[in-house]
Amino acid sequence: LAVVVHGKAVLDLVPGKGNGSQDMVTKMLEHGVRFIVCGQSAAAYGVSADELIEGVEMHLSAMTAHAKLQQTGYTVNPF
Repeated sequence: LAVVVHGKAVLDLVPGKGNGSQDMVTKMLEHGVRFIVCGQSAAAYGVSADELIEGVEMHLSAMTAHAKLQQTGYTVNPF
């Protein structure tokens, strides 16, 4: 399972006080779930790759992340 995160939600992948998502994200990473941040969204919100929760990846954009994932056999679930 891979979760591609974009927009303001990238802030949920920055560790720190008041981040209610941090524990859940960390546990999911421990179970093999990949979190991939849209680099364009991260730039818009002033977030660099070294500021993310350990194990969270950053790709150029959400669109390129989806394309790369599909090339390796993932399918998109746009819920």
